[in-house]
Amino acid sequence: MFDLTSSWLASMKRMTLLGGIVSLLTCTTGCDDSNRRRITVIEQPSSAPADTIVLDRIDRLDASFCSGWLTNETLLCTASAETLPTHMQIRHIKTSPTLDTKLPAGSTLSIAPDGKHAFGQGFGEAFLADLTQPDKDPHPIHIGDSGISYLNPTAIGAWFDSQTFILPIAGENAGLALIGIDGTITPIELSDQSRHIQKIVIAAERLFTLDVNQRLKSYDKKGSDVRLVRNHVVDFAVSPDGLKLAATIQASPHQESLIIADTLDSTNEKSLSKGRLLRQLAWSPSGDKLAYATFSLEQGGSGLYVMNARSGSALSLSIQPNIESPIVWSPSGDSLFVAEHPAAEWAAGFTTFYRLKK
Repeated sequence: MFDLTSSWLASMKRMTLLGGIVSLLTCTTGCDDSNRRRITVIEQPSSAPADTIVLDRIDRLDASFCSGWLTNETLLCTASAETLPTHMQIRHIKTSPTLDTKLPAGSTLSIAPDGKHAFGQGFGEAFLADLTQPDKDPHPIHIGDSGISYLNPTAIGAWFDSQTFILPIAGENAGLALIGIDGTITPIELSDQSRHIQKIVIAAERLFTLDVNQRLKSYDKKGSDVRLVRNHVVDFAVSPDGLKLAATIQASPHQESLIIADTLDSTNEKSLSKGRLLRQLAWSPSGDKLAYATFSLEQGGSGLYVMNARSGSALSLSIQPNIESPIVWSPSGDSLFVAEHPAAEWAAGFTTFYRLKK
């Protein structure tokens, strides 16, 4: 005969024991000295720290070699074709319509701060183009015809302002030349008569120059007040506000180092990255990020990177760097592109866009 009383008592004992265990656990984790309940709320961690750079997406524009941004949505590109293209196009990256221009295909362009003009070099020629009239022939620049020297095709110039481009010239009268948007050419005599300049950057009312002897110097805009900033510099870039210098230093015959320093105090520097080759330094328009390409013999060291300039934390965008291709930021600073043609044929040209989360 089944004893209901015994069964009921056994059930009550089990419930009492279970309740005691629960009470003990509750007091162990949630009771203070006064035996009152206490709840501790733990905040969920954010998906990424505030200074972390996050990649949103990667897009590739096949059969199009881009040279520069006109706006955040439009670019100047050379379209690949079965026959060698002769001119660039203005291309909208979202809706894809194109507009033909008279700019020579394959040229290296530097677009003025106001976006209205561009200085271009390519195939042994230089020109100034009015981007407000893309169907107008660009104005050719003949340095040699002016009797002041000739262009160095590998040198990199910069916009002095929206009306004037400054570039290195080579030859007997080597130095710098100002090219006005009207085509006028004015030589600049540097106070120390520096020659063989490879790169110029304008920032904080000063000229920064790098010569073939790896000497980084700065001048005032008249070419005077010369200061030696750093020796053993392979490449460099100055932040838009002119306060920070990023430079590739030749640390040894087979290793380069990326440093960031104050432009006015190069002794206050931080070494942030190393590689066999480290090139194409490019500050974002706001100056909070620095992009660069590096090749390293160590596994996992090669690639295209974007670094937070304040914290030094870096994001790898690609493991396939092209240290010969410039990294070009969009005006808003939330995108950048690298255009390349791995083969000698234009049909192989393509542009890769990296979009960062805002």
